[in-house]
Amino acid sequence: MSKEGSLWMAYLARMQRNTGATDALVAEYQRHLMARLRSGVIVAASGGPDSQLLLHLLASLAEMAGVSLPVSFHLNHELRKEAAQDADLVRNTARSLDLIHYEESHDVSAFARKMRMNLESAARFLRYRDLFRATKLAGCGFCATGHHAVDFVETMILHWIRSSSREASELMPLESQLPIWSSLRKSKRFLGRLSLVRPLLVTHRKDVLELLEEFSIPFAEDSSNQDISLNRNWIRHRVIPGLEGRGLNPASLWSVHHDFAWPERHLSTEKPSVGAGPNPLNAEPEFFVRLPGPVCQNASPSELASILRASLRALALEMLPRSVVLQIYSELRTSEFGRWLRTGTSAVELWSAGGDLWIYPVNGAFMKGPEIKSISDGSDPVDSGKNYEVSWLGLTRRYSGAVLRTVQGDDLYRFRNDRRIHRSRIKTLFQKEQLPPPVRRNLPVVLDAEGYIVRACLSFLGQQDRIFFLA
Repeated sequence: MSKEGSLWMAYLARMQRNTGATDALVAEYQRHLMARLRSGVIVAASGGPDSQLLLHLLASLAEMAGVSLPVSFHLNHELRKEAAQDADLVRNTARSLDLIHYEESHDVSAFARKMRMNLESAARFLRYRDLFRATKLAGCGFCATGHHAVDFVETMILHWIRSSSREASELMPLESQLPIWSSLRKSKRFLGRLSLVRPLLVTHRKDVLELLEEFSIPFAEDSSNQDISLNRNWIRHRVIPGLEGRGLNPASLWSVHHDFAWPERHLSTEKPSVGAGPNPLNAEPEFFVRLPGPVCQNASPSELASILRASLRALALEMLPRSVVLQIYSELRTSEFGRWLRTGTSAVELWSAGGDLWIYPVNGAFMKGPEIKSISDGSDPVDSGKNYEVSWLGLTRRYSGAVLRTVQGDDLYRFRNDRRIHRSRIKTLFQKEQLPPPVRRNLPVVLDAEGYIVRACLSFLGQQDRIFFLA
């Protein structure tokens, strides 16, 4: 095996050690990353330890699998004396790995002063905008960043400091999509979404440094990362070491809050707000909208109309007639839990059971069943069950189980509580979660060999999958 191939295998060994992933899960992870390389991957290469390892890792996997090599991109922020040396390092790395390479330079300080924003925000905007342009120029489908598990922990702690309500599972998934704008001015144009992939999230910073040393990979140190006046650096140097000393395993923590399913299209965690006009972002319409019940029930008629107008724009649909809005307003004000509201037009349906209000196009994907494909071919290192690929509502996910199909009303799930094994019909979950009729007949579920549901695939609806098992 070549030196580069050895690097990839050493990385997978650390992944298993950190997360406890099975051989089957590791194989699945590698297959999906190979698929991303076939679609084209550009690496955000700063010259630092993380991106240097990422360049070599993806080149290693591409060599082993015989797929397309990654492309490198470097942005010179012109903020430090060492910036030119960093650019040289990335350029030389790309040359040594025989990679296509792109570069761009910006006076970030001048841009930040002009736009009256801090340096970190200005650099981030320019970096991702230029990455989006380079990705399109290179014909790549994905952009890879060097975020690892410690970055995830740092980000989670920063959100706690800011009293953010975002769940840990929303932070740094393996893949996400980032909306990109042409500028920060009022006249800005929406350019599209940058598909991000973060292959290093299953490793620690110490793993990165050990692999760099073991395989003699050069890297640059950013002196600004030592400035503990910045919150992230303070957390990195003062908080994380203490937590790791008490037993914190960042990669294990990340894996607890995320799964290894790789959706083909992910709703962005930084979604732009809806503006004026039909579907103003020139992006694909949403498949459905779910509005919190209290927001709708406590709104005035004019407020409810504004909420519905914004929701319908996200679906690329026309506004409802005033009579329908007043009907919805009246029924929401007097609704009780479990009492259905179902109304709409020939183009859109609105449904509620006394709680959240669901809105979805009548002829859209929400009304249709998922595409379920068996991908078991006998070559996967899976000991039991079958592998399935499910495509629904713009997402593609893979599952394993004896059977995977759409739900039936008399399906049962079971789990063990403190006293006995509890069995219940799946429709009780539908009632509790207030899921609308299209979901009740189209939701993918995984069954075990005895015919009991072990997984209700709610992640297609932006929720966590509900998992039932005997323990």
